[in-house]
Amino acid sequence: MKRALALIGLIFVLVYILPLNLRPLVDPDETRYSEIPREMNETHDYVVPRLGGTLYFEKPVMGYWLAAFSMKAIGETPLAGRLPQALAVGLTALTVFFLAVRFGGGLMTGTVAALLYLSCLEVFAVGVFNTLDSLLSFFLTACLALFYLAWSCREDKRKQAVFLALSGLLCGLACHTKGFLAFAVPVSVIVPFLLWERRYSDIVKIPWIPVAVAALVMLPWGLCIHFREPDFWNYFFWQEHVHRFFSGASQHKEPFYYFIPVLVGGIFPHTVLVPAAVAGFRKSGFDTTFKRYLLCWLLFPFLFFSASSGKLATYVLPCFPPLALLLALGLRDALERGADRLFDAGVRVMMLFPVLATVAVLALQNGVSRKTPFLFSDPVKIDLFLIAMTAFLALLAGALKAKDPFRKLILFALSPLVFYSAAHTLTPDQAVRRNSPSVFIEENRDLFTPETLVVATSTPLKAVCWSLKRSDVFLLDDPGELDYGFSQQNMKHRWLTFESFGQMVRANHGQRDIILVLDERRFNRFKERLPEPDAMKSSGKDGYLLVMYR
Repeated sequence: MKRALALIGLIFVLVYILPLNLRPLVDPDETRYSEIPREMNETHDYVVPRLGGTLYFEKPVMGYWLAAFSMKAIGETPLAGRLPQALAVGLTALTVFFLAVRFGGGLMTGTVAALLYLSCLEVFAVGVFNTLDSLLSFFLTACLALFYLAWSCREDKRKQAVFLALSGLLCGLACHTKGFLAFAVPVSVIVPFLLWERRYSDIVKIPWIPVAVAALVMLPWGLCIHFREPDFWNYFFWQEHVHRFFSGASQHKEPFYYFIPVLVGGIFPHTVLVPAAVAGFRKSGFDTTFKRYLLCWLLFPFLFFSASSGKLATYVLPCFPPLALLLALGLRDALERGADRLFDAGVRVMMLFPVLATVAVLALQNGVSRKTPFLFSDPVKIDLFLIAMTAFLALLAGALKAKDPFRKLILFALSPLVFYSAAHTLTPDQAVRRNSPSVFIEENRDLFTPETLVVATSTPLKAVCWSLKRSDVFLLDDPGELDYGFSQQNMKHRWLTFESFGQMVRANHGQRDIILVLDERRFNRFKERLPEPDAMKSSGKDGYLLVMYR
């Protein structure tokens, strides 16, 4: 047990924690979820979320609270903002580990399941970014794990009640993270599972304790925000939940089957092992209650997310813990029963990836694409990429040669992790220019004085606030996601049209500097409607501009 936990912990720290400060924040999500907790610390108001000094009601407060605490502890850095999400991935992996150890066949299965989870591409990609999805996934995973513990000890009513209460606690924390979705996911798992187990009366009896505890967890902040901002619950419930789920005109509209390729690609590199895992289940079937619970946990939330009209790839992240557990169980059964051929075939297919990826990156770095003359200005990054691909290939080769089933699975699960660790520093230069305006702003911070009037379009506004540590930035033109906050009566003076922006420039000419921050494409589209600037600075092609008026 100690050796297994040490291995999982070491991998987690090396891949998920130590490199977190090596990348700039990515706009808009990371700057949004960093700036809101920064403003909470600045104003000492931990009840009402604000972005750029305006009301921001799209999410509850748990993610903001944790990031704000992290920033208080270690400073206002990308590491501090990302740390709660990365830790949530580690805690989810531990939950997967202990579930597999307790119900899935022992220590080896638990180790494999945890490493499979940590090495899923989507788990990594989301877990090292400052969004709320990894935190939500942990709370839901812990909630559903505790429910299954309650189910497994149902003969002991007292112990069952304790586990149900803890399950409700985690459900309440999930609601505090992204809203009422946190109720829908456990219900979509538990009701079908109880029907499958023919425990019809439990559908009515069991929910009372967790629902009551979840409600009690939500109540204090829920009342505080209601008394401070009475419109919060109206906006948050109807606009952010009902309208987003059912509206045909909702944001991020995608077809019903959207999450199928997301799930297939998201479990990379383990996609190639699915045939072997299926073969394992064909031999053993869903012969345990635990396997049936995992199937419900994977299938019904997946269908629930698919039914929503608005979809993002990150929404389906709560399906990855049961998927990792099912893969571990299926692959264990397949290899223990001698079904090595499908596993080895999957490994051989995956061995093509580092080879093809190396060819593609070297070609792009040497100017094969006119749109991208090179990927990295720093040649050391190419060396780092080649080392990562070599390690990827070597670990896959080790998995292919290994005879012991446990060793084969561990080596395969470890194979992408050197690449993931290196990926923190392998963001292409063009992607930094387009998606990380904070780098450009911080490079030119000496141009901004406390007296400078700062104006931004909605895309970089969050990065401007974060980089300059200011919440008084003016908004130009379309507010985007900031529409609710800037529509409030006391904030309309900071929402500028092109006409009122021109008036601001003329009124402050020769008195106060004005700097407009926007992306190059929008500037080219609107430059005829802007006053003639006195100076400009650019971050490069397809990047961001500082348009200066003096």
